Amino acid sequence: CANANKVAKVIYISSNKAVNANCTYGCTKLLGEKLILAANQNSIFTKFIVFRGGNLLASEGSVIPLFKKQINEKHIVLLTDKNMNRFFINIPKACELLIESAIRGAGGEIFLARMSSLWIYDIAKFLAYKYGLDESVIVVTGLRPGEKITECLAMEEETNHIYCVNDELYVIETEDRHSWIKNGVIKKDNNFLYHSQDAVISYEQTAEFLKAANI
Repeated sequence: CANANKVAKVIYISSNKAVNANCTYGCTKLLGEKLILAANQNSIFTKFIVFRGGNLLASEGSVIPLFKKQINEKHIVLLTDKNMNRFFINIPKACELLIESAIRGAGGEIFLARMSSLWIYDIAKFLAYKYGLDESVIVVTGLRPGEKITECLAMEEETNHIYCVNDELYVIETEDRHSWIKNGVIKKDNNFLYHSQDAVISYEQTAEFLKAANI
């Protein structure tokens, strides 16, 4: 439809759940990425681009609304594992980077947002304190089947092809003939923290991050 109507660009909003997908949601996101990138190869007019984000802070159905509901209703927070960490981005920043990717994208790229990783336990602790409680209300229940302790923003084979667009936006570009690479518009970044375990911030930083997002 996009090609038939000569739409300039199609931006697919993916998720880091597409990386090493082990659930239905992640598999559909991975399949979506593959279809979009394949479409770009076969397209004459329309440019197809992927934006791979992380967990949207306080989005509907996510961990923060869930923890708030548990605190309000039962004065407890149920946490599956104390060592769990996840990449987070606030909604305004995700929108900003999505629009920037749409503007910059020339077709066939996978854009990545630079994100901080938070301990889920620290989020639970922050919310407990906010509601006048302490850490004793956090109950560890054990991992559920298929649940990951950590997560990644890129697959192993993609990590050698990550380039820096600016301080907040990166791109996976496996085609070395891309004009951005030739002209030095983007620079290879071998230090991009794509694994959540390597990008975890402190509790104090987490508290500031959540306060800045009006959590």
